[in-house]
Amino acid sequence: MIASISFRSGNRLWRNEEDGSQPRRVAKVTILYINLMNRMTKTFLQTLYALSGGLLLMQGAIAQVTGVALYEPPVLDPQKAQALISTAPTATVSSAAGIASSKIESSQRYSSFLSRERSTLGQVADVHLEFYPNDEYLRILPSTGRPAVVTSPFRAKLKAENSSSTVPGIPTPTLGRLYRTDSSLASVAGWYAKEYGFDFKYSRSTINDGDDTVTVARAVKPIGNTVVTVMIWNPTSNTQGRRSKDISFSKKTSVEVQERAFRPRGELIVEGPDAIVELTWKVPYRDLIQKVSFKYQIDPHLMAALVQQESNFNPTAMSGDSAMGLTQMIPGTAAMMGVSDPTNPRQALEGGAKYLKMLLRRFKGNVELALAGYNAGPGNVDKYNGIPPFPETRDYVRRIMARYKEKAGGQAAAIAKVVIQKKKS
Repeated sequence: MIASISFRSGNRLWRNEEDGSQPRRVAKVTILYINLMNRMTKTFLQTLYALSGGLLLMQGAIAQVTGVALYEPPVLDPQKAQALISTAPTATVSSAAGIASSKIESSQRYSSFLSRERSTLGQVADVHLEFYPNDEYLRILPSTGRPAVVTSPFRAKLKAENSSSTVPGIPTPTLGRLYRTDSSLASVAGWYAKEYGFDFKYSRSTINDGDDTVTVARAVKPIGNTVVTVMIWNPTSNTQGRRSKDISFSKKTSVEVQERAFRPRGELIVEGPDAIVELTWKVPYRDLIQKVSFKYQIDPHLMAALVQQESNFNPTAMSGDSAMGLTQMIPGTAAMMGVSDPTNPRQALEGGAKYLKMLLRRFKGNVELALAGYNAGPGNVDKYNGIPPFPETRDYVRRIMARYKEKAGGQAAAIAKVVIQKKKS
């Protein structure tokens, strides 16, 4: 096993200049850390969970990531199956054809069963998430309008329900959808395997004191910079017409697809669904900046850099041209953006983000022209067909872009490039 050694630049101390100019770095501590022990510990705990909880599917996913088979599931036959009851309430097999001989009795309720299945699948996904460290990637937050990496079963036009199920300690999915289909579990899993290369693990369990049965297929796979989990299940009733205790059974198969997406720090996306990333820069009014950036689909690091340049995060700041507040809006612009009190942090950030979004649309996503318009007015940008030749405006754009690249780009700041996300029709 080869240790994965990473270098992280952290504990950077900065001092803001009183005139609002570029902050000066006071000290920098470079920390060398080795994450081998952390990964070995997590893998060991997950193996214990698989052995005691009975979800042997985890070994396949971990083996796929590490190249090491941690646990070889037994071949399930009627005699050996009973011997597993004490350690595995649910036996897992590697193919749909083997489901029939893998049934092991257990007493659990349907909701508890699904919760446990999701939890284990989340733990497997978490192993994959370790390959997207914070110093190299930004986590993309849930948003509307983001195109899915993995489609509905057979690309059918199925009504998708939002899948908000989460696992403690695992990042919330960037996108989660729940489908219901008349197709069989085996056919749906087969389609996803053929279309995207998912390697499903199958299991069957009895629930509700043996009255009912649930068959499950689960898989995890990184696709590009997105970790995708798919869970397919189909409960059936063994009650021969008697009313089920815990669920209204139907002929529908449920398909839950969750995507956890990341963006390389060297790729700066100013606006759009992939711009909605976790704000890793610890600044005043961080939560509010994250909130308004989410609403207008703007990278929160850019919004924070603008606020720092405008007011140095001082809500009562006022300039000679009557510009006020965190985003330094003049009375006319503030009124146009619906801001009645520019010194109110919530109103100022809302109005500033709304105005910046308006400028980004006007200049077709060109962030430098949008910033120039924020400082000198969009009319001057049109007049000079670019950034106006005003020293203040040019310095303004340069400073914000430098800070944006530094904070969003991290270690990749020197090579970070602004990418305009193409809108899909």
